[in-house]
Amino acid sequence: MTTQFSIRAAAVALLCLAPIPHVAAYDLFYCNETAIRWPGTAPVQLRAGQVSFPAGVWRDGLQQSVDRWNQSPSQFRYTLSFNDPSTALDNGQNEVWFSTDDAILDGAPAIAYFWWSCIDYWIFGTGAEMKETDVIFNTGVTFSPDMTDKTQLWEYGGDFRPFQTTAIHELGHGLGLGHEDDTFNVMGQDWSHLHVNGNVARPYVGEDAANGAVKLYGLRSPKIEDLSVSHWRFDSPDDDGEY
Repeated sequence: MTTQFSIRAAAVALLCLAPIPHVAAYDLFYCNETAIRWPGTAPVQLRAGQVSFPAGVWRDGLQQSVDRWNQSPSQFRYTLSFNDPSTALDNGQNEVWFSTDDAILDGAPAIAYFWWSCIDYWIFGTGAEMKETDVIFNTGVTFSPDMTDKTQLWEYGGDFRPFQTTAIHELGHGLGLGHEDDTFNVMGQDWSHLHVNGNVARPYVGEDAANGAVKLYGLRSPKIEDLSVSHWRFDSPDDDGEY
């Protein structure tokens, strides 16, 4: 059976209801008590839309977001290619693009879809595997990929949502992480998940989301340490219990 999920940046939209147990400081998706993940340890290929990510700052911002996951302590890796001439949902390819189509975006600043298969037969055993993931950003949102001036970003009094934190969040869904609302976590309120050096902001995965990736895919070898320092702290979840 192949099932589709869509995960909004502002809420969870489940197209097929499934339990999402809470584990430690990260959330995973489950099928028959098996965590849903990509099979094996081969990198997951992402294709960026040609129109959405031409050479320049947006392409660089997306590459930086992919690099953050690839620098985490887990074995999970994305590879990223550009100039995909045609992007669409459920076409057998993992793709990233910008859109104005609210039928896809559902009012969210960004959304991640993924398709997965679930096996539960006595003769074959059980299993749950990712098949495809697509990440779509809302063209109508005032994103900024420029991390060199923190004063333009939301948490520092500016008008822009940081593009990289949003991308890291959605790519986290793409590898199998759900929303998290009881820790300071990029899988929660991503736009404040930053640390700064002077005026330069730096988006990052963080310890808790990295632990979730390690739970799904194991530790890389040789092992690396993940050190996260922030001047923000967790206060309380919002009224929706989402962030």
